Amino acid sequence: MLFRSPEDAVIGALNAGILGFYCERTVINLDGLVNDFEFLEILKKNNVHKYMIDNNIGYIADYLLKSRVVPTGTFKGIPVTETIYAQPFDYPANSIFLIYAVGP
Repeated sequence: MLFRSPEDAVIGALNAGILGFYCERTVINLDGLVNDFEFLEILKKNNVHKYMIDNNIGYIADYLLKSRVVPTGTFKGIPVTETIYAQPFDYPANSIFLIYAVGP
């Protein structure tokens, strides 16, 4: 695991494939590509944060360009309280892989 987390931790990810394959925790896709029609409505109504709370998702992970990284505040409209993990990544160029703790 990239960072220490409880065994029952749930991670939401916008690019869930690689993380889900290697991660020893539950990873839920949040980009809508492989979710059901119910999740599509959640995306349309911008209710992803509520969905995360309802599904006990305590972390969110994604790759970002270094210029778009936020230390705390919001990540794509979702309140985040702490940067748990940050690692430079080569693809896409000048990007960073981040894991944030999700806020209330």
